[in-house]
Amino acid sequence: MKIKLFFLILWLTLPPRAMAQTTAEELGQLWISAIKSKNGETIRNAIHPLCPAGSVPQKLIRKMLSGKIPDNVTVVTQPIASPEVYKQTYAVMPEFQLLLNYVSNDEDTKKIGKGKSQPVSKYNGKWYFANCPKTRKQM
Repeated sequence: MKIKLFFLILWLTLPPRAMAQTTAEELGQLWISAIKSKNGETIRNAIHPLCPAGSVPQKLIRKMLSGKIPDNVTVVTQPIASPEVYKQTYAVMPEFQLLLNYVSNDEDTKKIGKGKSQPVSKYNGKWYFANCPKTRKQM
């Protein structure tokens, strides 16, 4: 019983980053809820573990959270189109592009756009944002 209690307490105290999303859909839903609540810490906790600490600028986090989000959003992943470009600029090579496609009418599209996208990658079976630019030392 004491061992079970120990592991329960340990699990509850793990940092949020250790509880990454197991599917791209879950990561997309996390992003949607972060946009709605304007919670940058949620996004920071979903940054790829291999990204150098502090490598994702606050400006990028704010951009990920900016704008309104409609009620109807589809989460889609697609393979990275130009891997060679990403290899030059990102510290962690993204595998996919995570897209939040807004399902809205033409009037709403003019106001809020068609959606958002971010590079993502899997690590140890979990999904993370892989949007950390290389540092000058890494280039």
